[in-house]
Amino acid sequence: MTSGGIKAQLAAVLSILMQNKDRTIDELTSILMDGAIGIPAAISKTLSQIMAYNLVGGKFWRGAFAFIATAEAAGVDLTSTTLTPAEEALRHHAVLLAWALEALQAAFLVADDIMDNSDLRRGKPSWFKVPGVGLRAINDGFLLESTCLATVAMIEEEIEMGGDLTRLIQKVIRYTEIGQMVDIESDLDGESSIFDSLESAMKFRAVYESIHQHKTAYYTVHLPIAAGLMLGTHYTTHMSLERGFESQLTRATLPIGRYFQIQDDFLDMFGSIEKLGKPGMDLAEGKCGWTLVEGVIKAHELGDSDGLKQIQANLGRPDADSASVRAVYTRLGLPQLYTETSSRLETVIAQAVSTQTPVARSLCGQMMAALVGRQK
Repeated sequence: MTSGGIKAQLAAVLSILMQNKDRTIDELTSILMDGAIGIPAAISKTLSQIMAYNLVGGKFWRGAFAFIATAEAAGVDLTSTTLTPAEEALRHHAVLLAWALEALQAAFLVADDIMDNSDLRRGKPSWFKVPGVGLRAINDGFLLESTCLATVAMIEEEIEMGGDLTRLIQKVIRYTEIGQMVDIESDLDGESSIFDSLESAMKFRAVYESIHQHKTAYYTVHLPIAAGLMLGTHYTTHMSLERGFESQLTRATLPIGRYFQIQDDFLDMFGSIEKLGKPGMDLAEGKCGWTLVEGVIKAHELGDSDGLKQIQANLGRPDADSASVRAVYTRLGLPQLYTETSSRLETVIAQAVSTQTPVARSLCGQMMAALVGRQK
């Protein structure tokens, strides 16, 4: 699928996901509150406000692809205006799954912003920075994660699906939290050993690759496709999933996830604030990402001691001069390296995707079509 084709499809899907967003948020709130006794009525309103603020305003990437994957696995055009009652039921569950995954995404972002003390998210104050919220946001994040799990459990119960979908999400949550721990524990500053030598710097490649895989790839790429395949397959007799299908699927989804995160790392330094919705903070926060590690490696390789000193002087500092470090990265040829790395990964991904089942191959291809050349 072409970039234009996937953009049109995503627009159609997002239109469906957003057309009754207030009603969907109310439904998610009811699912979350199910069984709770004697809870003040105002709490329900607060929960809806938490969801409305944190689930809306992003790209809705994960939710949209879960919806697309569900439709393709079931062999039904869920964007159609003429659906049978059974197809309407499938679409309703696909919409709920999409919003559930976005609730999980929101839970991760709320926690991430607290840990990084980030002022902005999606062009507006981070949730914990909103007046009256503060560190209550920690519990709000727990509630968002519970919204995801409760919604998926309800879907499974309604269609007698078993617990495979819940187990998938729990596994992905675990991997993502481990990835977050690696990310936190790997924060760098000017005293880091990454500046000692080329050999020392190259050891940090394995660190950012681990972060990319566990913190990003599983829940950004693998989860939407795998969850959608599970749900859609349950609704059809035309397709079945082999035992262990996830292992085969990860051969494509995890490289795509790494591709996605390399883009994010690069755009944090070279993207525009207007498109990203917030200023890049990886340098100031000392994040062990692709841009920093590859930039330092390049400086070591080229013997650019001035460049190393400039990066070292700004890394992990709240007042970091991003413009001067960006100039160093440009001098070192990092934009060209980014283009080469992206191209090389695209080849690897294309090979991995070619070994997938037809439906998984289509979904991975659509995801790559949406990612190639993105600026936000």
